[in-house]
Amino acid sequence: MLFFNNNRKDTAVYAPMSGQFISLTQVDDPVFSSGSLGHGFAIRSSSGDVRTPIAGMVSSIFPTNQALIIRTPDERDVLIHFGVGQEHLKRERFSLDVRIGEKVDFGDRLELIDTSRLDQEKGIPTIVVVSTDFKFHPDLGYGIQVDPKMMVGTFTAVK
Repeated sequence: MLFFNNNRKDTAVYAPMSGQFISLTQVDDPVFSSGSLGHGFAIRSSSGDVRTPIAGMVSSIFPTNQALIIRTPDERDVLIHFGVGQEHLKRERFSLDVRIGEKVDFGDRLELIDTSRLDQEKGIPTIVVVSTDFKFHPDLGYGIQVDPKMMVGTFTAVK
């Protein structure tokens, strides 16, 4: 006998920027690649224009402007970290276009990263999207080039 969870809610997730769609296991930071901060994906960026991957409200912004949390309408949190490997840089290189409490929708601009001022010795910045409240299910194969208009997968609530 099969049982179906009719309360399961899938939430569409879009690429936050142009670049290469990669698995968290490919992120050069053990905090993310180990999955200790949750399920999700990453983009090896090819531009500095970061868009909203999921609809909700900005609930927290980190002091360095390198990360923020979006709370979905069903009260689940999604962390977006801008520039893995660039944590040593000053906040001026990360210009946020949103404020705490602001509602955001898919594709709204979150941040413009001045890529000309990033530390090129640290490599291409990687944008990570993770959540402990969701399990991520990719709709695309890892390694392909994506842009912010592309749905890359779905988040399914785990709690």
